Amino acid sequence: SSDLKQQRFQIGDEKPYEKEIENMKGRNETTLFVNFNHIIEGYSDLASTIASFYHRYEPFLREAVREFFVSKFPEEEKDDKDQLRKFYVAFHSLPEASFNTIRTLKTEEIGKLTSIKGTVVRTSAVHTELLVGTFECVDCGMVIKNIVQDFQYTEPRKCLDTSCNNAKRFKLLIDQSQFVDFQKVRVQESSDEIPSGSMPRSLDIVLRHETVEKAKAGDKVVFTGCLIVIPNVSQLSGSGGRASLEFGARSEGYSESGVTGLKQLGVRDLTYKLSFLGTTVVTQDRKVGVVNVREEKATAESVVAEMTEEERQ
Repeated sequence: SSDLKQQRFQIGDEKPYEKEIENMKGRNETTLFVNFNHIIEGYSDLASTIASFYHRYEPFLREAVREFFVSKFPEEEKDDKDQLRKFYVAFHSLPEASFNTIRTLKTEEIGKLTSIKGTVVRTSAVHTELLVGTFECVDCGMVIKNIVQDFQYTEPRKCLDTSCNNAKRFKLLIDQSQFVDFQKVRVQESSDEIPSGSMPRSLDIVLRHETVEKAKAGDKVVFTGCLIVIPNVSQLSGSGGRASLEFGARSEGYSESGVTGLKQLGVRDLTYKLSFLGTTVVTQDRKVGVVNVREEKATAESVVAEMTEEERQ
């Protein structure tokens, strides 16, 4: 990522992402969409590292995008809450070798950058998800920042004040915490990928930021992102109690309480399930390389900028 920052995302003699961040500012967006073929052509070693360890290095890629954006628009460094603005990166147009089917996604694929295709069979409403929380100790009033949630409500383990022994009583400071739009989509494998005599398999896709509301039931879609594991609280539900996993602020069953109802269930193991964290949503019937991942009218210049040198020829 340091190479990308130093060369300002230069691909050959061109800098297509200089124009892209100007468009980001105009649309008031925070996600930079990157053609992965550009990374392969200009930075093959980096492309290999991203593909193999995407989830591990994704925070550093976001930081590279933030520095790249702020270097051109320093006045946009902070948001309306006077906090550092968060930026994100989304890759598209992965080579065919990086595609997987829902059936072949196993635990060894966790964290790797990949694309999957399938038919959307169900979509949830868009909810608010708490990504990074800021908490206040109820006992001493100390403010504790940057508590990453990672798909379940997580409070600080202990107050940072050495003279305070509080490890349970914390208050979420909503105005200082980071929330994002969150949507869950269920996708089913395509009919041509189902072995004879087998039932179709499905997978939950987690969408955030600008990718929400990009897919609807019935669409054949290519999702690019990585396989992840999240707490499978539904397996905890049984006779005598009920557990639920809740994200972000209270809305349609979502609250600030995280995983609730565990005390009534007694001692049980918290199991996990595989899901897919999608960063790019593209309808399957569009030509790879010239697709507009932002679902808006493309100009000739923007289409050419998204193409690789081989595609232009």
